[in-house]
Amino acid sequence: MKFKKIYLSNWRQFNLIDIDFHERVTIITGANGSGKSTILKILAQHLEWSHKFLAVPTYDEKIDEYVFKNHDDGISKSDGTHGGSIHEIGCITYSDDEKSTLSINKNLNKIEYEINVENKNNQIKGVFIHSHRASNSYSEVTSIPATVINPYDSYKKHTSAYKQHLEDKSFNGSPITMMKESLISMASFGIGNSFVKKNEKIENTFLGFIDILKKLLPAEIGFKNIKIEMPNVVLETKSGDFILDSTSGGIMALIDIAWQILLYAQDIDLFTVVIDEPENHLHPAMQRTLLNNLVSAFPNVQFIVVTHSPFIISSIKESNVYALQYDAVNDLKKVNSFQLDLRQKAATANKILREVLGVPVTIPQWADDELQRICAGFSGEKITADRLEELRQELEVVGLSEFYPEALSNIMGNNYHD
Repeated sequence: MKFKKIYLSNWRQFNLIDIDFHERVTIITGANGSGKSTILKILAQHLEWSHKFLAVPTYDEKIDEYVFKNHDDGISKSDGTHGGSIHEIGCITYSDDEKSTLSINKNLNKIEYEINVENKNNQIKGVFIHSHRASNSYSEVTSIPATVINPYDSYKKHTSAYKQHLEDKSFNGSPITMMKESLISMASFGIGNSFVKKNEKIENTFLGFIDILKKLLPAEIGFKNIKIEMPNVVLETKSGDFILDSTSGGIMALIDIAWQILLYAQDIDLFTVVIDEPENHLHPAMQRTLLNNLVSAFPNVQFIVVTHSPFIISSIKESNVYALQYDAVNDLKKVNSFQLDLRQKAATANKILREVLGVPVTIPQWADDELQRICAGFSGEKITADRLEELRQELEVVGLSEFYPEALSNIMGNNYHD
């Protein structure tokens, strides 16, 4: 079972959200505050994550107290199962064409509230990967269970640690520590030796994780293998060995994403992975290849991703890409969704940033200013081979030689933002 569609109307910042989910990859983008993560939080309610939303407190002079507003005027109905009046905000359609109504309690007595997913399809299975990544500060594994940690239990422990890590700042545990415990357990009891009988499923999980990392980690690192140097997990690479805890934020983000999906895939074939801002901590080159590598590594998974990255937006040809954009609605600014066509998806990162995310160019502001200054010195002059060589040299001096085509276009009378 997969997600097929989500529809939202007249709720929070949304005017009309109408998104058809691709069976493999759906990408949602938009500026901060456009509601990308809100959509994922609704989907995540199917994946054992619960999220609360905040109503707007408004003082009511008639009753001399604050009331909490959580919706715009729209369809409301009385439903005894909710203890009073409810307000419909949309619906979710699944791959079997069954629908779940999304609603909220109309009358609130507190600022926090939840979305009711009526007739929720419990056949939807999957993984929700939060935008906040777990820190990888060193934490020593002090004990290993006497029995092997199976993939399901490992996933549950990892997710539980993640939730505590996000919700409780005093929590001393770490999802990375849970990962290390599981890897050491799998290496000890899964592979087996002359005295310990191997567990084939656990062995396949451990070796499968190694294979996934070979596909997902940057080729420059040259990842080769995982070895255990008690009590540490060591990554063997062509650039040298290092312990798991010492990896960079970007590499750890990739490892963590791969680990969660791989564990879940051991017991369920078809499922959905919902990822909030996968570009966090990743170099642009890694952003460009991430989704392609994930789709290749997990061919039966439906991916739904929200992102600010133009490199991720344009990275998958076979996908649905939606942008959330503020439009004027009855003198208010409200968010509507619109689907990007194939030409926009194949466009350059600059073009996508300009038209969808509202950013003119990908280069830093200082570099943009420097490029404009240099171009101004050549504008209006006759273009000769000598002057073009001077242009190349000036760009090279300030470290902008790669923008020679843009500079030349500007000098010829075209704004390089076009």
